[in-house]
Amino acid sequence: MYFQYETERLMLKVLGENCSAEVLEFYRTGDSYFGAMEPERMEGFYTESYQRYVLKYEEESFTAEKSARYYIYEKNDSGKIIGTVALRNIVKGSFLSATIGYKLLPEYTGRGLCTEAVRCITDSAIRDSGLHRIVAYVQPDNAASISVLTRCGYEYEGIARDYVMLNGRWQDHAVYARVSK
Repeated sequence: MYFQYETERLMLKVLGENCSAEVLEFYRTGDSYFGAMEPERMEGFYTESYQRYVLKYEEESFTAEKSARYYIYEKNDSGKIIGTVALRNIVKGSFLSATIGYKLLPEYTGRGLCTEAVRCITDSAIRDSGLHRIVAYVQPDNAASISVLTRCGYEYEGIARDYVMLNGRWQDHAVYARVSK
């Protein structure tokens, strides 16, 4: 894994603590949209000090090859975070696996940008890090996200029952995976 990737239209970067204000602005802007798909935010989440702490943790996890969160920027506007794509739960040894998650601000959806970012990180994780299996969990009615995954070579595997607590109740998620060939 590298600290930065570049695609045709995007820059994907692992950020450090010095970017906490930028990350905070991204969440403040997007959370009214992301909220239905993510667990409740912890107390203090919407503070720069909390984001600085998270960025430090993410950088340490990246260095230890346990996870990698890439913040997405359009090349023509490198000052604004428009989304994230993250590999989590990276396991080496006989598993060589990870989970992937992603989000994009709503005004950037429908243009293939999320597909471009997910494809880049998936391909590089398989090619550069030697991962064999990458898994995504998605709400079964999230057609846009499922479309991103299928365009990136992920295949449907089934339903994870009561996978995550969202909005006060357990919710099922569809399981999609891409396996290296």
